[in-house]
Amino acid sequence: VNTYPRTPSSAEGYTLVVVHPWTHGLEDIKELVDLLDPDVRVVGPTEFIGLVRENVCQSNTEPS
Repeated sequence: VNTYPRTPSSAEGYTLVVVHPWTHGLEDIKELVDLLDPDVRVVGPTEFIGLVRENVCQSNTEPS
């Protein structure tokens, strides 16, 4: 994640990390967050979706 682009207007600027709640706890999440560069922003799923919707151009908004 530290080497990925930090471009809010591009889908490549976002990374979703799924944490399996039965095998990982808060200590595991803290360890992961501590490994991230200081300019990597960590948000919850609702804010993540909102940021993508707000910042990334949606070229195809009609369901296929």
